[in-house]
Amino acid sequence: MDLLPMRPIPAHANEGFVLMTLDQKIVAAKGHGIFGWASLVKSIHTVNQFFKLSPGDAVILNDPSCGGLFPWAITCVLRTEHHILARSQKIKSLWHLAEKIDFESLRIPPTPLIQKGELQTQIFESLKNHPSVGPDFANTLKNITSLESFPMRNWRSLSPNWASRIRALIHELPHREALQEVKLSTGEIIRLKLVCSDDGFSFDFGGTSVGQRCFLDEALILGICREYLLRFFSLDFQYSPFLDPWIHLRTPQQSCLQNKYPQGQLQGLARATGALLHVIQKCFQQIYQKDTIPFHNFYPLWIQVKNKNHFVQWILPPGSGALGKDSGISAFSIDGISEIPPIAEIQTFFEIEEFSLAEPKPHVSAQNPGQNLGQSNIQTQSLNQAGHGIKLALLAKADCELLWFTERAKTALGGDSTHSALEPCCVILNNEILPGTGQLHLRKGQSLRLQTGSGAHLI
Repeated sequence: MDLLPMRPIPAHANEGFVLMTLDQKIVAAKGHGIFGWASLVKSIHTVNQFFKLSPGDAVILNDPSCGGLFPWAITCVLRTEHHILARSQKIKSLWHLAEKIDFESLRIPPTPLIQKGELQTQIFESLKNHPSVGPDFANTLKNITSLESFPMRNWRSLSPNWASRIRALIHELPHREALQEVKLSTGEIIRLKLVCSDDGFSFDFGGTSVGQRCFLDEALILGICREYLLRFFSLDFQYSPFLDPWIHLRTPQQSCLQNKYPQGQLQGLARATGALLHVIQKCFQQIYQKDTIPFHNFYPLWIQVKNKNHFVQWILPPGSGALGKDSGISAFSIDGISEIPPIAEIQTFFEIEEFSLAEPKPHVSAQNPGQNLGQSNIQTQSLNQAGHGIKLALLAKADCELLWFTERAKTALGGDSTHSALEPCCVILNNEILPGTGQLHLRKGQSLRLQTGSGAHLI
């Protein structure tokens, strides 16, 4: 199989929808990103358990146990005359580094916002004025609960012609099995045995360690596996629902892949999500047993800055991997992944001393992990082609609170990512790299640097 360069994978939810008939058959769907449409389907099932919707009714939620995504995305389930529609949209919502979900951010269980075409004013005002949401939250609620803002003319039916194509892709794989693991900085281990057969793709996470700080639920894991396969095989996102029957999951009880209330969700999003993508990538590298797969860095830097009056949230991505003559993608150019803040938003809190691309490290061979080949021509090629990360040097204009999290798992190229081709994302204060997760009170005039890593360049 001739592999195309795989596009990097979004680290958060994008806006999407699922349209279903009243007997819950999918008519159309759109949901890029690792959480995508599967969570939207789950939200429809959950709402139908608790409510008997009439045409014009709308129920909102963001609780992950009910099909929500996470605190900064809201889901709305609407009933029309002949269909049920679930939509997701990003919001600004303060989050906190807590071990229980009730203390992480505003958690919205399934809540009827429109009944019989009438807005429930008391609920709307209560949500709009909640201290954890941003000033645009009211407009977001109005938009997501309105069918007028939904482009009906763009609905596209899904084609069920998948079986022969999936089997053909599997038959072209040089090997059918792989066993890999990734160790998180928390000590937790995610282990995966990947088996590709005529029945599809078996993702067996047996041997994954008991959850301590990082948790994901099965809907998110399914979304991660699906998204990787879609991008790896260059399949059309529009048809992703038909890939699910080909994905078979086994997630051990009590492991970090079995999230249950009231365990927090943010640490899992920051750490375990990247680790799952990371271990799947390692399995496909083992299946091909040669340098045919660009090595992406799946660990972005999640940032929140706040004071008494404002807060902003950024997801700063690393650059993507490069392969031979195929260039990596810089963090500034990764559509749908980064939430690189506008200059004006940064200047609300900081003077900008530097805002640039971070140069990736020189080429590293997968056969010689961590070894810098040193030849000037290779090094120059690597710097030209591998995806660059981001460098931000900032000076605080006033006192503010900084929260951040990222992951520094061991890389597939060997060694801790702090010392290998994949530089970690990091927060730097007084020339010292701070821990991967933390909270800091910045004083006026204090300097701070944020940096995301690059992808590796295999040639």
